[in-house]
Amino acid sequence: MKDKADDVFAVSSMMNEVDSIIAQNLKELSPEDREKSYSDIHGISGELHETPLLIAQSLALMEQEINRIEIRDAYNMAESMKPEYVHDPVLRLKFLRGERFSARPAAQKFVNHFEIKQQLFGASKLVKDIEQDDLSEEDLAALYSGYVQWLPMKDSSKRTVSIMFPLMSSKEAPVMSRSRVSFYLRMIAMEDMDFQKHGTVGIVSAAEVDDSFDLDFAGWRDGAQRVAKMTESLPGSTHGVHICFPWNGSFRSYLFSSLLNITVSVLNPLLKVRVRIHRGKMTRY
Repeated sequence: MKDKADDVFAVSSMMNEVDSIIAQNLKELSPEDREKSYSDIHGISGELHETPLLIAQSLALMEQEINRIEIRDAYNMAESMKPEYVHDPVLRLKFLRGERFSARPAAQKFVNHFEIKQQLFGASKLVKDIEQDDLSEEDLAALYSGYVQWLPMKDSSKRTVSIMFPLMSSKEAPVMSRSRVSFYLRMIAMEDMDFQKHGTVGIVSAAEVDDSFDLDFAGWRDGAQRVAKMTESLPGSTHGVHICFPWNGSFRSYLFSSLLNITVSVLNPLLKVRVRIHRGKMTRY
């Protein structure tokens, strides 16, 4: 029969594995990307001065990069439906600002954006801004559950802060509903110029982990994969993800640490190195 010491060791081993994944990805980054990841995490990235020339040149380069992408079926469909929507510089600048005016990654995200938008909402909504009226009843239930919240105040680096309670809705709300809500909320948040220029910091709370909570591994894996795909399809930049969960040496902690392992493993390398895990006791005020 296992005792508490066995559980503590198992949790520690699992979390060491997560830390190793992050450390290994840091090693594999270029010196420039590694330095940028540190700057983003600590909110010390310098603000880029935008000029009319920079904007014009970046939009032209972005168009060139889009034309170099071979697979862009959803993008081509959207362009044929409403070219003025697809070529709207206001929309494209949201993607460029999130990539600090680097045209190639902005172009790839822009093409991915229409792909994920078609998957989530269908072809009929490819060339319109998503509104609450486009959400189903299940989507609205997920939206109003509060499992994702944007804080009204920015941090000291002008970054928007979001808080997610993924376990709160993992059973009640289908993964597709949560994905549509995440898409909708991100695009609403992108109307804020500070968000476009300074990005966001995410806080993931696992306060619901206790002996009575049913951890859904299959649902979590599916959700983690969708989140990974969404981050490569939506404008704006995620500068850091802080995952907070109870550290009590229990078997439940071990199970949740396994979920963290799944989550971190499916993220793209540039986001993976921006993850920080905080373990401790939950305190209520």
